[in-house]
Amino acid sequence: MTLGEKIRKYRLLRNMKQKELGEAVGFKKSTADVRINQYESDKVAPKAEIRQAIANILDIDISAISDIEITSYEDVMHVFFELEEKLGMKVVKKNGTTSLVFDDNNKDIATLISYMNLWQTQRTAMSIDSEDTPDEVKRDYLLWQGKFKSNVDAYYNTKKDEIDKHYEKAVSALSGSKHASKTSEITQLVRKIIEAGISVSTNNILFGVGDNAPGLTFTVSELIDPPAKDVEKLFAKFLYEYKHFQALGAECFTDMQMTGKSLTITYYVRVSSFSVITSQVNTFLEYREKEATQGDFFKDSFEMSFKGDLETANNDIEDEIKNAAK
Repeated sequence: MTLGEKIRKYRLLRNMKQKELGEAVGFKKSTADVRINQYESDKVAPKAEIRQAIANILDIDISAISDIEITSYEDVMHVFFELEEKLGMKVVKKNGTTSLVFDDNNKDIATLISYMNLWQTQRTAMSIDSEDTPDEVKRDYLLWQGKFKSNVDAYYNTKKDEIDKHYEKAVSALSGSKHASKTSEITQLVRKIIEAGISVSTNNILFGVGDNAPGLTFTVSELIDPPAKDVEKLFAKFLYEYKHFQALGAECFTDMQMTGKSLTITYYVRVSSFSVITSQVNTFLEYREKEATQGDFFKDSFEMSFKGDLETANNDIEDEIKNAAK
């Protein structure tokens, strides 16, 4: 679909005439329809600022009227080849169908997998595959596509605000209490959160040599509706410490992903030495997987080893954040 065809598509979905759109952009009444017609017929490409104005008026993301153009099956194949090379996509034939497959466990494409999960969820919610789906719903679905990134960001922000609001009082109640001074204290806190029944995993974003942001990932639904009050107190303590990292000057940021049916949130701290926390958490998670099938000797050996690890890899939080800021 060409750029002009995309503009026309969303203009019609918004039930606007060429003249209406042109006037809304700021063109003279006498030439408004001509200008939009030139864009839609691909005779003239709109400048960046005009394209942004058109996107704003049509209430779509600028990416919805991008220059990406696929006009033949050969174009489609070369897109597939690039997806294979860069994203590890594979072609699978089974039971008379041909599918394009991505590995859900490939962390390098976590955002893409998240987007695809959200896409599939939206299709199901709007019954797009049903023969009885009303034309109005199909229209709303196409408009949802036009604001895909904006819709996703709005959804993520709503859930992030929901978490913050849920824990606001509990975090405020900790005001003035002593902060953790060593990374091992954070590891122990996360261990308690796991033992209280909250799902935790680790992540890491690499920015360059010696520059990475370790992160801890939680399931949003478990945080908003925790299994016990103890969990709320523990996670409030985590947020209290996380805000302290920010106050000390650490670059902290969050990221949300839709993994399968579960929405997750990851809290990142761009302090490379904080990787000791995620490493120790991973060690504990590995132990938890085997714990139920092992005897007392295995458990006692782990606790001795884990305690030694915490004592050895026990960084000063303030010093590490100051060093990262240099």
